[in-house]
Amino acid sequence: MCDELRGAYPKNLKGRGLSDRVRVEYAITPEGRAVNPKVVQIEHQEFMVPAIIHAAKFRFNPPTLKGKPVYAEEFYVIEFSE
Repeated sequence: MCDELRGAYPKNLKGRGLSDRVRVEYAITPEGRAVNPKVVQIEHQEFMVPAIIHAAKFRFNPPTLKGKPVYAEEFYVIEFSE
C-alpha cells in the first residue's frame, strides 16, 4: 500500500478553510504503479486536479495472482485540510 494518506494542500486555496476527503479509483500495474486515476467522490471540485496528481505518484508492492504480477483495481481516500 502507499504511504501517503494526506494530499498536499493547494496553495491557491490557503486561507479559505476548505477541506475534503476525495475518493480516487485507479489501476495498479504489475510493476506497482498507480495508473488512470479517476475521482469518484468529491465535495469541492478545487481538489480534483491535486487529488489526481497525488494518486498518480502512488507506488505499491506489485499485485500478484498465483505468484505472477497482474493488474489490480484499487481505490483510496485522500484527505485535504489546511
